[in-house]
Amino acid sequence: MVNIYQELIKIQCSHYPYYVRDISGGVEIISKIQADLFIIVYDNKLDIKNITRLVNEVKGISNTAVLSVFAHESMKTSESLMNIINFAFDNNVTSNSVLIAVGGGVLTDICGLAASMIYRGIKLVCVPTTVIAAADSTISLKHAVNSTRSKNGIGVFYKPYAIVTITEFFDTLPQREYKAGLVESVKNVLCISPDSIGIFQNAMMNGVQYTYDELEFIIKCALEDKMKVLKDDMEERKSGLVLEYGHGVGHVVELYSKGEVNHGEGVAFGMLVMSRVSHDLGCLSSQEVELHETLLNQIGVMAGLRQIKQIPSDEILRCLMYDNKRGYLRADALEFPMVVLERLGKCLTEADVNLIRVHKSLLIKNIEQVQRVL
Repeated sequence: MVNIYQELIKIQCSHYPYYVRDISGGVEIISKIQADLFIIVYDNKLDIKNITRLVNEVKGISNTAVLSVFAHESMKTSESLMNIINFAFDNNVTSNSVLIAVGGGVLTDICGLAASMIYRGIKLVCVPTTVIAAADSTISLKHAVNSTRSKNGIGVFYKPYAIVTITEFFDTLPQREYKAGLVESVKNVLCISPDSIGIFQNAMMNGVQYTYDELEFIIKCALEDKMKVLKDDMEERKSGLVLEYGHGVGHVVELYSKGEVNHGEGVAFGMLVMSRVSHDLGCLSSQEVELHETLLNQIGVMAGLRQIKQIPSDEILRCLMYDNKRGYLRADALEFPMVVLERLGKCLTEADVNLIRVHKSLLIKNIEQVQRVL
């Protein structure tokens, strides 16, 4: 059994284990969970050999029901949510059953919401198969689907029973997904741990490699950074708001493109925009703005942002009207509460919140500026 990494995630009063294992090691973890039924929901784009082996080994433990889905941003709907819930009931789910989500952030998000709703909560095991899911989305307690106007507009905070990252799935991960997954790591070093920028650059100096050592480094750094800001802020309304850097604009382009721009690419674009907003407000220096692009270039994600050039800036602002941070500050129709860096590692604040109101004109100016240079 590969025993690469193990950690206990502590987010306020919610504690749960995080494991990195091979398939057999992952099944060994799952086998220790008492359950009358394992409901496996997996992304049908995953490598068939790995998912077949995982499913077959879990079937050897207990009753198992298996649902294959096409996991894509367009799937994050109430209809898809109900399909998973109805599948569980069709297979005689009880309050002692376990929902196992095998896939990226889209799938673990929707399965987390489903698990929280079935009998007001059954056990959830996330098996993240992308870097962004393993090092970001499954670490927090957030699970959601999209509304017709807002990304992640309908959701809950719900604690997984465990996260079991299985190494074999990363051997077949497309380069684009791997690069996009590293964007959150770039965000973390810029917003939370700027003292680690040099370490991060050295670790990534040879480009993206599919090595378990690199995976362990990414996960360890992500866990450390996220727990720094989430340990006393489960709902990400105080210190945890820093994790939303780049996400307001990023979520909009992701939603507007119907998932053709993936999450990491959207956030990368959002960070480039917000770094320029900060500079215009007299905060980040030109060198610090350039550092954003340098780090994003280093992980190879910049080429994936070119399609964002075609999204009208006024459409981005229209969709921002439904951002989940609206209401945190008093703002008029021309102002948007946004996460903006005062300096690397520190947010600008207003009314003791890690947000400030940014005028529509300043956002449009910088959105269009970044679009021109892509």
